[in-house]
Amino acid sequence: MVINGVGGNTIEEAKANMSIKEFEQWCVYRNVYGPLDNTAKVCEYIKHLTFTTLKIAGDKKINIEDLELFVQKEKEEKYATTDDLLNLFDNL
Repeated sequence: MVINGVGGNTIEEAKANMSIKEFEQWCVYRNVYGPLDNTAKVCEYIKHLTFTTLKIAGDKKINIEDLELFVQKEKEEKYATTDDLLNLFDNL
């Protein structure tokens, strides 16, 4: 498997040089073997160790996702209703 344009390049350079097929191969590799950065792997091991320790200590509410550092949480989007808009104009 050849994955060009990743190591040592900026994100913009990698996007410009990498085909969709290479990107898909990279995603499969990363999902199987994890990131190339050893620090990220150590952080992942620490996360799982912390999760296991908290579960043994009796914390029933915590999820493994609660220990993620850089995962964006999905925001619950609230859209304005007709009543919200009418109230806005009434208060102007």
